[in-house]
Amino acid sequence: MQFNIIYFFATVFLNIYLSKYQEIRANNLLQEIVFQSEREIPIVKSVDIVVIGGTVSAVSAAISAAESGAKVFLVAPRLYLGEDMCATLRLEIDKNRKLNTILEKQIFGNELQTTPLKVKAILSKALREADVEFVFGSYVTDMLWDNSEVPSGVVIANRAGRQAIVAKTIIDATDRAWICRMAGAEAKFWDGSEIEFQRIVVFTGQNGDKPNYITHKIKISMANLHFSAFALAEQIAREKTYTDGQVRASESLFHIPPDPIICKNNSQDWNKDSEIDIDHFRPKGFKNLWLCSN
Repeated sequence: MQFNIIYFFATVFLNIYLSKYQEIRANNLLQEIVFQSEREIPIVKSVDIVVIGGTVSAVSAAISAAESGAKVFLVAPRLYLGEDMCATLRLEIDKNRKLNTILEKQIFGNELQTTPLKVKAILSKALREADVEFVFGSYVTDMLWDNSEVPSGVVIANRAGRQAIVAKTIIDATDRAWICRMAGAEAKFWDGSEIEFQRIVVFTGQNGDKPNYITHKIKISMANLHFSAFALAEQIAREKTYTDGQVRASESLFHIPPDPIICKNNSQDWNKDSEIDIDHFRPKGFKNLWLCSN
């Protein structure tokens, strides 16, 4: 009986202490962080090269690597490929532009305009024919590092949870070089100036002709370059470009990043008339991380 009473009061005091401790801890942290428990993440792939992104450049890089004999896996954030064209609706080319690659010729053929469905179908087929495995709807949440602090893969998240992909080489083909930034690659300083965005609005063509694409160029002030600031810019662009009678509009904005990743060779050393130096695509300070995006 005496033991039960002691146990009762000890439990009460312990709960009060823990409650007070958690309150103090929460106040000190201002509820800005939480502690994640240690857990095991399954390795679903071990490859030579992992390509992050579903853009045309991502698919092209994956196919080229596979044709060279590498085992390649591609991680696409959306539920389709070609978001750099389909999400932005940049589906037209200038009549004077020369199509050099096989993918370009397949996407446009003899036309100056293509369709989202054609882009998605061609890119998916091209990966399958090159025996490149890929997954849709997956986002990179973390980097994997070896004992020498060299990137050795990525952790992705999707409807199946979190999985690890071990890779000897990582190619970042995301829209804002998110993987390079996550790895700590150095970027050019942004001076806070306005950023020019492009948003395309589509109208029905006359007499059953092909759709009419109108490109709006908008300069928007940004508080910072965080994801939330870009989301706000997208809403501003939507409000400014909405037009009665439009049949569709781009779901994503196109822009030239004001803070590009600094690579081993800079743009001033670029010579379009000579053989391409791959160090133009290698972030400064990294050996097995490559950039293939804006």
